[in-house]
Amino acid sequence: MLRHVLARGGYEVDTAIDGVDGLNRWRDDSFDLVVTDLFMPEDGLHMMRQMLQDDPDVRIIAMSGGGQLGLTQLLVAAGHLGARRTLKKPFPPNELLDAVAEVLGS
Repeated sequence: MLRHVLARGGYEVDTAIDGVDGLNRWRDDSFDLVVTDLFMPEDGLHMMRQMLQDDPDVRIIAMSGGGQLGLTQLLVAAGHLGARRTLKKPFPPNELLDAVAEVLGS
């Protein structure tokens, strides 16, 4: 769904199956923005930490619907780590598009 929303919003989109795949794709390619779920296989928070260690200026939007740690803690942790925006799932498509435009500065 997110891929479809972003593509319809005019963005070029690539996807990863988990945090390890996302980190490898990010390291191999150049992306203007990373949009990640925090509660996924291979840990979205760990992926964020690695990306921010490699490049403190990486632009990340983190989202979560909860999980074992709970929604509030995951989103707060993502913000403290360096996510430029956090989104609580579920959210309407326009909220994602607004967050992307804000983070990209367009």
